[in-house]
Amino acid sequence: MNEFLLNSVWAVLNSKIITKRDNSVECQLKHFKSLKRIVNIHDVDKTRLLDLGEYHEWQQIELFTSDDIELAGMYWINPIKTDKWIISLHGFSSKKEVAATAASFFKAMGYNIFAFDFRNQGMSSEDFVTFGVKEQEDLLTALKYLRKEFHPTTVGLIGFSMGAYALNAFALNNEPVFQEYNIKFGISDSTFANLSPAISRLTETFGHHLKVSRKIIDNMLVWVKNRYMINTEMLNLSNFNLNNVTSFPILYLHSKDDKITSYKDSEKFIKERKSVKVLGKDNIVLFTKVGHIKAIFDVTQQYVDAVKQFLQENQVN
Repeated sequence: MNEFLLNSVWAVLNSKIITKRDNSVECQLKHFKSLKRIVNIHDVDKTRLLDLGEYHEWQQIELFTSDDIELAGMYWINPIKTDKWIISLHGFSSKKEVAATAASFFKAMGYNIFAFDFRNQGMSSEDFVTFGVKEQEDLLTALKYLRKEFHPTTVGLIGFSMGAYALNAFALNNEPVFQEYNIKFGISDSTFANLSPAISRLTETFGHHLKVSRKIIDNMLVWVKNRYMINTEMLNLSNFNLNNVTSFPILYLHSKDDKITSYKDSEKFIKERKSVKVLGKDNIVLFTKVGHIKAIFDVTQQYVDAVKQFLQENQVN
């Protein structure tokens, strides 16, 4: 297949406009204000389950990965002293502030909150977005920081779309690590199980009646693997060897009306993980009449109740 075409698709997916990469504090402040307005609009019942808070309440930090990528991170410390942390992982073409907002219901559950921009997104430095491959290294960098600075006794992960896939891949690849860093659970919101169809559907949202076929995406991933030595085979659950794998329990959340990733992908993870030794119990909750990663904003109470029930079932305090 034409190399120019494959390179062009890859370049668009990693362009500054698509990845929303902007390292200005002014842009971050505007994003804070915008997210607060969005939450207020959606909070029709005035439940106040989601509350990003004020900018000054969040400590801004810089992290460096083992391959020298600078990540922009931020964390919020619960005024009630706690050793429990939730790390929130944003999706493709998103930012840490969105992830932090979506995880803010954990404040009332006694958690501190940590969020960061994946490489080549938000305020983090330039690299390639790899949709869950190198993003696992970004997550590990955050875990190392938390252990060094705060020594958490309980760590939970919540991921959205691409962040959910990174969470899932990490759970299946890093058994000694997740136990070492006290990861007790994961929440996977709208994951994909195979990147190609998800990206093909995603390109339709770019406008101008653009849709990149799954065949082109498949060829692009092979080209990226050979050109940049990125293990893109990891972006398909079917390529994982699940023999003798141990994992923390994961709650899968998805909408049956998701137009980007299919709820059947979450069901596939549930099915495939039956051969995994799970230190607890996986579960899945499916929503209706909400879009891709919109359940946390559109059916917040139902979403939070599902998370609380899952934590109770797995005896996570």
